[in-house]
Amino acid sequence: MSKKLLKIQKLLFSLLLVFFLMINFLPNSIEKVQKENLQSELKTELVENIGEYDSNKIVLKNTNKELANELANRLNAKLRITSDGSFATLTLRNNETILDVVSNPDNEDILQYLSIDYQSTTTEIIEDNEEVDEHSLQINKPNYSITDPYYDKQSYLNYLNLNNIWNYTMGENITVAVIDTGIDYDHPEFEGKISEYSYNATEDKIVKDYIDSNGNYDWSLVEDEVGHGTAVTGVIAAGMNNGIGITGIAPQVTIITIKAECNQDGSFKNTSDLVFGLYYAIERDVDVINMSFGGSGGNPYEEATRLAVDSDIICV
Repeated sequence: MSKKLLKIQKLLFSLLLVFFLMINFLPNSIEKVQKENLQSELKTELVENIGEYDSNKIVLKNTNKELANELANRLNAKLRITSDGSFATLTLRNNETILDVVSNPDNEDILQYLSIDYQSTTTEIIEDNEEVDEHSLQINKPNYSITDPYYDKQSYLNYLNLNNIWNYTMGENITVAVIDTGIDYDHPEFEGKISEYSYNATEDKIVKDYIDSNGNYDWSLVEDEVGHGTAVTGVIAAGMNNGIGITGIAPQVTIITIKAECNQDGSFKNTSDLVFGLYYAIERDVDVINMSFGGSGGNPYEEATRLAVDSDIICV
């Protein structure tokens, strides 16, 4: 064999060896860099937003029961999961934080499943604007004799065509889930309208399951300590012609109050509570879900809201 041919063979062997090494080790190298980048991004986000999320909780999105249980066991965390297994939270123990979990190099392989449980805020309740250009809106003032003292100040009712709608329905046999700060459950505007299936999404407790020694439901589970949920529910369902307050848009609906607890500043402690509330409303097969809230951290409500819409529930 000539020396030239031998050199060519050695070169080809070297190239094949390099190619073999590339196809076997390059993907692992790329995957490692991706994991390191994800770890760095998560750590930066957590450090920059300290105080805006629950440091002892981790949200698992697009998960399943098997994976969620595996992660809970691995991190020695308490698991809370929806009945369909698609959404879950892990509550960390022993004062461990999500930053500790993310910073641990041994957890690089699970970071893709972890997300942050941000706080959420209630939306602002805007008073009627007396300077609205009424010529730009079609006015269909309800043609009813209403005795509620603040009815005449509810100018927004003029633009909802209730003059026509109230002739057909005032919300009978319709159930509305209001995911908010709770409700003033003994307010006369809501007498007989609040379902015993109302739910505290933070404590994962349904009112009907908690009865005192006198046989009464424990409505304190959904008591509104902020006021926002009561105001929103009043706009929807306040009684008509009861001689007090305002008139609700649909005064004969049934309300399922879904309470998510708040911080001292009035912000919801955990966005995950609101998402669990969404899944609960879907399980109760309500007709309408009202969501007067928002926040940072992307759109954590997307998957549950899509499921609600696919279940023929109107989401507001």
